[in-house]
Amino acid sequence: ACYAPLAVCAFARAVGAVALRPLDRARRRAQRAVLERYRGRLTPRTFDEVCSGPLVQKLGLSDNDATCTRDQFTLLTLVMQGKVSERDLDECRAAFAALDATRSGRLTTEDLEAWQQARQLRVESFLYRRRVRKLVRWASSAPLEWLQSGLASRREG
Repeated sequence: ACYAPLAVCAFARAVGAVALRPLDRARRRAQRAVLERYRGRLTPRTFDEVCSGPLVQKLGLSDNDATCTRDQFTLLTLVMQGKVSERDLDECRAAFAALDATRSGRLTTEDLEAWQQARQLRVESFLYRRRVRKLVRWASSAPLEWLQSGLASRREG
């Protein structure tokens, strides 16, 4: 009786694996077809497709219709194979944009310096706010006569 749930799970897993085999085979075949499409030959049609085709335009992979970099080609084929989605690219681009402080389209030492300066400003701001809070707490807990006497001595001096 204790082994019945385990047997059901094992059977369901085996049936699921058998059912997924044709889908996995079709996916691998489609991925190979994408690579075979460009392997070893470049025609005017394939050149236009990888440099300025509709998918390239939709994904924003090329800013120049006359060239295609290795990275652009790699991203295009990964998307065509279904290994990377448009959403994945958008998320990666958003993460990159957050790091690219100079908005140059490249991560440089200037970006690193900008991030370090921003961090330093955040630390200084935090320390300033902490000092102000301490002063406010101190002022609110001090006797009124003591504060007034301190103010009077400042006016005299």
